[in-house]
Amino acid sequence: MAAQTQVETRVSAGRLEGFVRDLFRAAGVPGDDAETIAAAVVGQEIRGLTTHGLRMVDWNLKGLAEGRIRATPDQAVLSDHGITAVIEGDHGVGMVGCMKAMRLAIAKAREGGIGIALVVRNNHFLAATPYCLEAAKGGNGGDRLLQHQARHGLSRGPGKSDRQQSPRLRHPHGGGVTHSLQGPSRAANLE
Repeated sequence: MAAQTQVETRVSAGRLEGFVRDLFRAAGVPGDDAETIAAAVVGQEIRGLTTHGLRMVDWNLKGLAEGRIRATPDQAVLSDHGITAVIEGDHGVGMVGCMKAMRLAIAKAREGGIGIALVVRNNHFLAATPYCLEAAKGGNGGDRLLQHQARHGLSRGPGKSDRQQSPRLRHPHGGGVTHSLQGPSRAANLE
């Protein structure tokens, strides 16, 4: 019996993202939502979080095909009061509803200093990383967290030696709050 040869094929992140986007568009998901899904899924793979990356594509596509997940949900804002909001997930692809909620929370934080948005009747949202990164890009000090992570190599996958150290982050407004980065063992002092 001949031994099987394993072949490795490398695909660029951009090409993979386009492929995932096209899969979801073919399943009836609107273009912008398919882009959100593809960016979240491929981003997870790039960060080494493979349990919540491409593996979830099949689950979501099956859900769309079986009617458990809606391709075009009505994701209205159900409640909007000051710094809080609640969004109807309407059984859509979880990443879409959660990213809408995060973007709404970011907008609220710009206005009121903090923002909280919840999604109800939503599906699996992958892992929290895409939404935390979106918040970091959104400002209010989050951009400094991203710069710090990039400077110290903290955006790499688990198991890297530099992840064993607790970085000290400087909060742009001076607060002295302890903030957890990627789990309870990764506490960093925001001075």
